[in-house]
Amino acid sequence: MEAAHRGQVNPHVCANPHCAMSGADTVHGADSISGAAGAIICNPIEIVKTRLQASSVGAGAVGYQGYQYKGFIDSFRVIVRDEGVKGLWTGTSIR
Repeated sequence: MEAAHRGQVNPHVCANPHCAMSGADTVHGADSISGAAGAIICNPIEIVKTRLQASSVGAGAVGYQGYQYKGFIDSFRVIVRDEGVKGLWTGTSIR
């Protein structure tokens, strides 16, 4: 591992002698990809969950948003119908 810190190729990461990737570069790249994939996959579910929670309280309650859904699948349909497919990824952009 010490060789990678001196600018030499780490043979455990890349067998190609011309490869300049160190183990840390590979790990950070994988972290970025998995984080983005998690956000892309999970955000629609989080949007639906949050809206279902907000619709379960009465009109006078704090946090009431006025959403009326019949269930999990219905909320997907209504969001796509009213806001388009992009509505399922509201809030996913970089802050």
